[in-house]
Amino acid sequence: MREPRRRNCRLCGTSFETYKTNQQYCTKAHAKEGALRKSREAVRRRYAFGGDRYGNPESEKLRKRRWARENPERVRAYREDWERRKLQASLGADGTVMRTCLFCGVKYPFGCGGYKYCGEKCRNAAQKQKARRCKKPQAVERCERCGQQFRATRSTQRFCGSDCMKKSKNERERNRRKEKRDREKGVAVLLLTLFCMVQEAGRALSRCQCRE
Repeated sequence: MREPRRRNCRLCGTSFETYKTNQQYCTKAHAKEGALRKSREAVRRRYAFGGDRYGNPESEKLRKRRWARENPERVRAYREDWERRKLQASLGADGTVMRTCLFCGVKYPFGCGGYKYCGEKCRNAAQKQKARRCKKPQAVERCERCGQQFRATRSTQRFCGSDCMKKSKNERERNRRKEKRDREKGVAVLLLTLFCMVQEAGRALSRCQCRE
């Protein structure tokens, strides 16, 4: 039989006996308290080296944010200078705020056109250019009705035009009605056959009774 081992609790130092090889605390309450202290110490060590709570090293974004918190005056002065230079670059000769059209590059007074373009002409031209750039090339498909090749405008298009689509729809409807009629005819024939078999069995039974 295995004998218990005597150990000292890592939290309170009390001596205790245990059969487990990895037990470090005398009670469950001390084990929970020890695990909590261990996690707090690990978090404190990670933050001490400038990382995050998961132990990752400090990134460039975190360093910039820490520098901005430590130097608020320099950040404020940089922002004011940047806004002043941006305003000077956007002002016209008479002091009006100017914007640059994203399509033709012409500067126009703010309020005369839109937010991105100088007028309706440039806006429409930019939208058409974007539509042409985003439009996918049309695939060449073969019509399921007549076999003629065509350029499909949709991924689910199967026919070259409305005529072939209507003809195919009518043909499917005719086939469906024909299958229904054949199915009903087959059921009628089966019922008639069963009726004849029952009658024949009844006649045979009556003949047997008459002979007896």
